[in-house]
Amino acid sequence: MQSAAKVLRPPELKSNRFFRGLTEVEIGEILRACTIHTFKADDCVVRENEVSRDLFVILEGRISIGKTLYAGDERELGVLGPGEFFGEMSFLDDSPRSASAHCTEKTSLLRIDKSSFDKLAARKPRTAYKIMMKIARTLGERLRASNNVVESIFSNPNKAILELKARLMKIQTMLMRR
Repeated sequence: MQSAAKVLRPPELKSNRFFRGLTEVEIGEILRACTIHTFKADDCVVRENEVSRDLFVILEGRISIGKTLYAGDERELGVLGPGEFFGEMSFLDDSPRSASAHCTEKTSLLRIDKSSFDKLAARKPRTAYKIMMKIARTLGERLRASNNVVESIFSNPNKAILELKARLMKIQTMLMRR
């Protein structure tokens, strides 16, 4: 991870979806809790089970979010682009990362440090509230999408059984090699 020398100004971020609905003054307040980082394609930003509390906003590039399965392979949960964010669960509940985040191309991120955000929230609760509501709405959208995935598994049990059989065969092969 490289820290970028570039300094962002509030007007530059007005078009970023994460900052929509915020005034330039509020964006400036948030920027004081942030640092900019650039990554190359295939760089890992956060690893599953890692302990860190930062929230990342994508300025440019793409991030693949993945979960490691029992057999050691990783399942892609989604790809995020500019204006989207990740790391919100650890940011909110101080738990280890629930998934990994890898860059699929050169990527620029705004890292919001949790302790700096907490200080901002004490000084500027209205600004912090707006950010927390953005996080809450996005979590709701993501939960609804997850519910649809679960529903599709139960609505097509034959497909789910075939996928389970393939995974079991992979696990069996892995165990036999040990």
